[in-house]
Amino acid sequence: MNVAQMLAHCKKAFHVPLSDKRLPRVLLDRIFGWMVKSKLYNETPWKQNLPTGSNLLVRDERDFEKEKQELLEYVKKFYAAGPMGISKYPHCRFLTMLTHHSYSC
Repeated sequence: MNVAQMLAHCKKAFHVPLSDKRLPRVLLDRIFGWMVKSKLYNETPWKQNLPTGSNLLVRDERDFEKEKQELLEYVKKFYAAGPMGISKYPHCRFLTMLTHHSYSC
């Protein structure tokens, strides 16, 4: 993954909580989510090369400047929205549910 692809990947991740689209839950999320939440959401840095959702993968070539500008716009929109301005639907990321409260912590 090059830098432009990484920016596009991050942009897709910011799109999830800013969208009003309901995302489906995966069966593994429902079964094992509670077991891994405390290991992923603490002060310990995440390990490298953790798997990512297929909807966040970027394999095609991207324009660095365009992706950088669009990501900055998403970050500003996310910050301006605040915890209550994100999607009304909780969504699964890394085997756990993220809600309005998750973003304010």
